[in-house]
Amino acid sequence: MTDSDFPVPEAVLATRENKRQGVPILEWLILWKSQPLEEATWESAVSIQEKFPSFCLEDKAASNKGGIDGKTKWDKPYKVYYGRPKTKGA
Repeated sequence: MTDSDFPVPEAVLATRENKRQGVPILEWLILWKSQPLEEATWESAVSIQEKFPSFCLEDKAASNKGGIDGKTKWDKPYKVYYGRPKTKGA
C-alpha cells in the first residue's frame, strides 16, 4: 500500500465543537478527494492539521484563543436569512 492509496482531505464542509472527557474539541466535516459527499467524516481539526500539514484552508483561518480572532461577544456564528423577492404589482 502506498501513500496515494490513502484519502486526502479536499475541503472542510462544516465545523463543530464536541466535548471529549469534558474538553472542547474542534471538529471539521472533511470531504475526502475522490470520495462522494456521503463519505464525508467528522475529524479532529488538530488531527487533520498534524496528518496533513500542507492542507490549506483558504476560507477558514485557524483560530487562536486569546488572539485578535479570539472570543468576542458573538459566541455563535451568524444566521443569515434572505427575504423573498418582491413581486411586481403587489
